[in-house]
Amino acid sequence: MRRVWEGKLEELRDLDDQIRRLVRALRRTGQLDNTVIMLVSDNGYMLGEHRLFMKEQPYEESAGVPFIVRGPGFVSGAPGALVSQVDLMPTTLDLAGLDPDDGRALDGRSLLPGLRSGDWSGWRRRLLVENPHLGWALLRERSLAFIHQYERGGRELYDLAADPYQMRSLDRTVDTGEHLEALTALREAAGTRLRRLED
Repeated sequence: MRRVWEGKLEELRDLDDQIRRLVRALRRTGQLDNTVIMLVSDNGYMLGEHRLFMKEQPYEESAGVPFIVRGPGFVSGAPGALVSQVDLMPTTLDLAGLDPDDGRALDGRSLLPGLRSGDWSGWRRRLLVENPHLGWALLRERSLAFIHQYERGGRELYDLAADPYQMRSLDRTVDTGEHLEALTALREAAGTRLRRLED
């Protein structure tokens, strides 16, 4: 596990070096202020957290991934908005001057309004993350993280504001029925219906 951790640090160092080279080339050629850079990962990596190793788990160390965007006219900051890889396509279409909803029903939504204004108040309130191969789904809403292990029947509920490392599940002291209902509805929806359920 230590060797894997050291390897991850080396990979991140290489990533930093490559981003630095890219930004320097854009600045040198006068294109930095005309370029949108998006950095996102497909997953995090568990290195012993929750006594788990590797990826594809419903906990923040694995499911909560960096999503960094830099571009001309974008407001800087870390809003903590619930964004996802499904937002990449509508954002890219919007950047190209195309209507993301024209002729398609995308699950994601364009990040541009929030990136340009810094106002995320109209953004999604709920986000579904799912791994059907391992039989779990995660619902993020405000500071809550509800995990349903639907293949095994388990439920976990965490308040990330009070318990950021997800050490004490509230599922035995709090009724999780409402969370399960919202998660199930999201799992069964797609496109504009999914987006309505996220609001």
